[in-house]
Amino acid sequence: MRGNPHVRFCRRAGTGNCARLASGADDEKRRLEHAFLTSLSRALCPGGVLAFIVPQVRLAVSARYLAAHYAGFRAYRFPDPEYGAFRQMVLLATKKPQATADPAGQARLDAWSTGDLPPLPDEPDAPPVVVPALPRAEILFAPLAFDPHLAAQEARRRGVWAQPAFAEQLWPPDERPVRPLMPLRRGHLALLIAAGLLNNVVLRQGGRRVLVKGRSRKELVRAESEDEHTDVQIEVLRTSVVVLDLDSGAVEVVDQGGRAEAAPERDAEAA
Repeated sequence: MRGNPHVRFCRRAGTGNCARLASGADDEKRRLEHAFLTSLSRALCPGGVLAFIVPQVRLAVSARYLAAHYAGFRAYRFPDPEYGAFRQMVLLATKKPQATADPAGQARLDAWSTGDLPPLPDEPDAPPVVVPALPRAEILFAPLAFDPHLAAQEARRRGVWAQPAFAEQLWPPDERPVRPLMPLRRGHLALLIAAGLLNNVVLRQGGRRVLVKGRSRKELVRAESEDEHTDVQIEVLRTSVVVLDLDSGAVEVVDQGGRAEAAPERDAEAA
C-alpha cells in the first residue's frame, strides 16, 4: 500500500461494476484517496461495489461524499501487524442509483474514522458482498475524459442514425411499381416524361430500344394587347422530350405540340 498512488477498476459493456481505490501519498489540501474516489465513482454502474482503501483517520474527509453516493457500508481495519504499521482500513459500499444526502450515514462514517473496527476477515461475511453481473455485451475501452473524435466514431457506429427502425421512418423503402387501371393516354405519357419520371429509363417496343429524357422550361411570349404601343409578354411553360435510339444512335426532340425534328449535331453530342 506504500509508494505511488494507484487505481484499479474494471468495466463491462461501457460501465464498471467494481472498483478498488488505493493511495499512500499525502496532500494537505486534498487527499489523493478522496480525489480518486470522486473522479472514478462515475466508472461504477448503479449497484456496483466499491472497495475503498484509506487510512482510517482520513475516512472523515470523504464521509459526506460517500454517504451521498453509496449505501450498504461495511468497514474493516487491516489485520495485524499491517494495521499497526499503516493504520489503514477497507470500506465496502454499493453505489446508489442517484446521489442523495444522508446525514445519518455521514455520521456513521465519521464515527468509524476514530472508533475500533473489526479486522478484515479471512472468509466473506454473511451475507457476502455480491458484485452485480452485467449482460454479455461488447467491451468498450474509452477514456474518462470526453474525446469528440471517439464520440463521433461511436455515434456513427452505434448511434441513432445507424438504427434500421429510425432510418426507415425517415427514408421509407421505394414503392413497388404498379400498373394503372386504365391505359395512359398520350398526354399522360408526355406529362410523365416531361416531369422527369422516365428519365434514363430504357423503353422497349417492337424490338426498338430508346432512352428518353424529359424537360420543362419557361418562355416569355408576346400576348395581344389593346394598346398597340404596349409590349405585353406572358410566361408560358414549354415541355420537350429527347428520344435516343440505342440501336441506331438517332436523336429526336419532341416539343410541346407534337412537332418532331432531328436534333442538331451539338445537341446530339450533349445528350
